[in-house]
Amino acid sequence: MNKLEIVAKRHSKYVHFLTVMGAKTHIEDLVQEMYLRLYKYDVLDKVVDEDGKVNDFYIWRVLNNMFKDYMKDKNRFFFQEINYFENIEDPSIVSPIESEESIIDMNIELHKAINELDTEGYPYNKELFTLYVSSGMSMRCLSSVTGISVTSIFHTINNCRTELKEKLGDKFNELMQTKND
Repeated sequence: MNKLEIVAKRHSKYVHFLTVMGAKTHIEDLVQEMYLRLYKYDVLDKVVDEDGKVNDFYIWRVLNNMFKDYMKDKNRFFFQEINYFENIEDPSIVSPIESEESIIDMNIELHKAINELDTEGYPYNKELFTLYVSSGMSMRCLSSVTGISVTSIFHTINNCRTELKEKLGDKFNELMQTKND
């Protein structure tokens, strides 16, 4: 049995601890995040000794700090209920698709240019820019939906726009304007 499994045996105690601290929502998520952090930062040797005894104080301290951070700045933690994402297809959020042939042709040309973006090293850039262009969502709305910081979204979109401007030249502004109308 590995050390993470030994820690996970006390799962109900960790949930109870967060409940006693005053957590009302996302209790299970915080405990799962604690497991991920223990594994990610490779501190399982500090938590479980050679005899299989769990250092409860260390676990309580990690959970306590995570809960305080969560309460202080809930934007650091990205917990969304699954039904929240069902609203993405809502017409009030996504811009309507135009039916004129010239606009559709321009959108096809724009999407072809987006698909040719150089995303070496940053594979999500193309997806994020496509979502930004096709959904009509603001950068802040994208940030809340994706859990990516607004600053990162801004830089990604700015870099993609710059690359598209270089590829498309004067046609870029016309394509982007058509897409935003």
